[in-house]
Amino acid sequence: MDLGWGGSCALLFALALPAVAFGQPAPAPSPLAPAAREALDRGIQLLRGRRFVEALPSLEESVRLQPSALGWFNLGLACRGANRNAAAVSAFERYLAAPEAGASPARLDAVRAEVEALRRMLARVQVRLQPADAALRLDGREAGHGADPLRVDPGTHVLEASAPAHESYRREFTLQAGGQLELEIVLRPTPGSVPVAPATAVPTPPTPAPTPAPTSAPAAGPQDGELRVEPSVDGAAVAVDGTPRGAGAVTLRLAAGPHRVEVRALRHRPWSREIVVASGGSLRVLAALEADRGTPGWVLPTALVGGAALLAGVGLGVAWLARGAEPPSMGSWGTLVEP
Repeated sequence: MDLGWGGSCALLFALALPAVAFGQPAPAPSPLAPAAREALDRGIQLLRGRRFVEALPSLEESVRLQPSALGWFNLGLACRGANRNAAAVSAFERYLAAPEAGASPARLDAVRAEVEALRRMLARVQVRLQPADAALRLDGREAGHGADPLRVDPGTHVLEASAPAHESYRREFTLQAGGQLELEIVLRPTPGSVPVAPATAVPTPPTPAPTPAPTSAPAAGPQDGELRVEPSVDGAAVAVDGTPRGAGAVTLRLAAGPHRVEVRALRHRPWSREIVVASGGSLRVLAALEADRGTPGWVLPTALVGGAALLAGVGLGVAWLARGAEPPSMGSWGTLVEP
C-alpha cells in the first residue's frame, strides 16, 4: 500500500459483518450504561455524516465511561477517517482484544490485516525517563512513563515530561513514516528541592578593578524561523519543499529563506505557494483549498451498532480512491465501493 506524498491511492479498509457474511442474526451486544450509550449514539450519527473529527469526542467519552467492543470499533473508524492512524491502531487493538460475541474469524482477520497496514505508516519514539515517577505527554495527551514505545503519525509532534519537584522538559520533533527516535530524558531537580549542606564561610578576596569589556561584533541572530500552515480542510496533508510534514494544522521550524508549501486533501484541488521565512520571524499561512467535484473521495464507513451494519445491512467499507486508480481485488471478505 503506497500512501506516500503523490503516491497512488488504494483501498484502506473494508469489512463484512457476520450477519451479512453468513446470513445469521447478529448477537446482541452487552448492555451499555445510559450515558455511554448516549455518547456512542452521538458519535455514530456523526460518522454517518462523515464528520470524523467531530465524532471523536463522543466516541472517546463512550469508551471512557464504559469500554465496549462497539465503542472501540467505531472510535477506530473515526480516527482512521480523521487521518489519526496511531490512535486508530490503538482503538482497533482494544477491539481485537475483546470483540463482540459472535464476531466472525474472517472479519477479525481483516481488522488485524488493517492494523498491520496502519502500523507500517507510523513512526516510533522510545523514551528512557528519569525519575521513575516522571510522566510524559505527547501533543498535549498523557503518554505513560516511557516504559513502552510511543507510536506517532508522520509529522511534527511535541513531547513533554514532568515530575514533582523537577524541572519540566519539552521537545518538538518531526518524523516520517517508519522513522524512529530514541531519547534519554533525565529531569533536573528544581532549586530548593534537594537539601543543601550548610555553607562554610570563605574569606572574600579583594575586588579587582573593573576591566573594560572588549568591543566585539554583535552575536549572529537566529538562522531559522517559524512557519504555521493552517489548511481549511481537516486532515489535509502538508508538505514543505516536497517533504511530508504532517496533517492538519502544522507548526515547523525552518531555515530562513524561500520554501514551497503544498497542501492536498481528498475531493479538493491541490494548493501550493512559494513563501519566504524570515530569520527569527514567524509566518502564518492559511491554505484555502477549493473543492474538486470530479475527484472521488471517501466512501462513508458503516458504523457497527449491535453487531449489525447501519447502511442497508450490507456491510462496512472505507475507500480512498484516486482518479483512474484500478480497484484492487478484495478477496471474499469485502467489497470495494466507488462513489
